[in-house]
Amino acid sequence: LLERFLTGAQSGSVWQPGLVVLYTEVGRYEAARNEFEKLSADDFAAVPRDGLWVTCLAYLAEVCAVLDDAERAKYLYRHLLPYSGQNVVAGTSVACFGAADRFLGLLAMTAGDQDSAVSHLVAALALDRRTGARPSLAHGQYQLAALRLAADPVNSRAAAASLLEEAAATAGELGMGTLSAKVDRLSNQNRLSTEESANPDGLSRRELDVVQLLATGHSNREIATRLFVSPNTVANHVRSILAKTNTSNRTQAAAYARRCNLIEG
Repeated sequence: LLERFLTGAQSGSVWQPGLVVLYTEVGRYEAARNEFEKLSADDFAAVPRDGLWVTCLAYLAEVCAVLDDAERAKYLYRHLLPYSGQNVVAGTSVACFGAADRFLGLLAMTAGDQDSAVSHLVAALALDRRTGARPSLAHGQYQLAALRLAADPVNSRAAAASLLEEAAATAGELGMGTLSAKVDRLSNQNRLSTEESANPDGLSRRELDVVQLLATGHSNREIATRLFVSPNTVANHVRSILAKTNTSNRTQAAAYARRCNLIEG
């Protein structure tokens, strides 16, 4: 519907950046990139500097982050920076998109400036919480958790888990399906990472299964049959086990498993 509407509208209207956001939301990344390229020409000259300019910047910041366009992130960041500490509001309070700092955080993260990204996202959470902007708050919590886990996955697990738990509750209550799916994926990755860190030398659950069977004399084919995977997959696991445990062959890996009490029964 929006595509058809835009055939009779000016390409630089707020609807064009809005369409690009929808493309990224539904996974039409090639279409999003094509439209983003057009809008970003000559420092986003196609986007009118009118009352919806900041709204368009917010839309385009979302798109820029999804497309991981570091160069254009710097241009958008410069345009949006004067609005740090304020909310992004469309028209005469038609809609509020939450703190501008959340979009600045996305842009800084995309441009590779992690320190600025964290500062903006922390500021955004404070403003969104104070103003009751719950959808923006949930997005910001997910984004800050993702950023911190990427920068320091070991020491950020507890803080990230707390942020993701609150984001999941809000997203579920408000029916934010796309965000819920993102939060679930990151939460599962964080949980698995936490579990693996408790295993010796960071062995995964599946690698523990493989090394236990290896230590009791099973061949790759026998291990594959027991675990319902291919022999090639088992061979990949064995190579990973040897690398993580600093062992050179299956015999040393078996000795490692016995030494670390990894053999059940």
